[in-house]
Amino acid sequence: MSSQAAENRPAHPRTRGRPLKTEADYARVRLRILDATQAAYGDLGYHALNVNAILERAGLSRPTFYRHFNNLDEVVRLVIARACEGLVDRFVNRIPTDASVKEKMAHAVELYLEWGESIGSLLRPLYVELHDPLSPVSELRPQVLVRIGDLYRKTVETEGLRIENDLLVDLMVTGIEFLGYRYLLERNSGRITKGMIKDAMSRLVACTLRIPA
Repeated sequence: MSSQAAENRPAHPRTRGRPLKTEADYARVRLRILDATQAAYGDLGYHALNVNAILERAGLSRPTFYRHFNNLDEVVRLVIARACEGLVDRFVNRIPTDASVKEKMAHAVELYLEWGESIGSLLRPLYVELHDPLSPVSELRPQVLVRIGDLYRKTVETEGLRIENDLLVDLMVTGIEFLGYRYLLERNSGRITKGMIKDAMSRLVACTLRIPA
C-alpha cells in the first residue's frame, strides 16, 4: 500500500461485523443500538418498528445487533425503561424540598417538559401507547406512574395536607402528563404557553387538595 493510500485510510475503519476488543467497545456499540432504537421507535411506533430500521440508524450489521440483544422486544423494553427512569430521576433529585406543594408541582411540569424535549420523538409512543395492550409501554409505563404518584403523595403529606382518595393521586399524575404532552405537541402553534400550563397545574392542585388557588 502506498504512503498516500495509507494517509487517506480512515482513522477509525467501519466496525460492521468486526469483533469487539474491549468492554468499552461493547458498551459503546450497545449504547449506539439503544440510541438508534429510541430514534426508530419514536419515528415509527411499536407496531411498525423492526430490526432493520434500527440497523439503518445505527449503521451496524444484524449479527452485531444480536450479539448485544436477543430480540427486538428486549432492546425496546430497555429504551422505554431508560426514558422512564430519566423522568423519575428528575422528580426525585431536582424538585426543591423546601417549596410549597403548588411550587413543587410547577417544578414537576417544567421537569416533564425538559424530559419530553430530551427524548424527542419517543414521547409520542410513550404517551399514545399507554393503553395499547400489545405495546410494552402498557406494561412498563403504569409502573412508573405509580412511582410518581407515590412521590406526589409523600410531597402532600409532608406539607400536612391530605389526599382524600387514590383517584385524586391518579388525577394529578395524569394532569402532569396531559399538560406536558399538550404543550410539547402544540408549542409551535402558539395556542399554548408555559404560563397557561403552570396556571392549569396550580388550579388542579388547588382543586384536588382543597387549598386556595
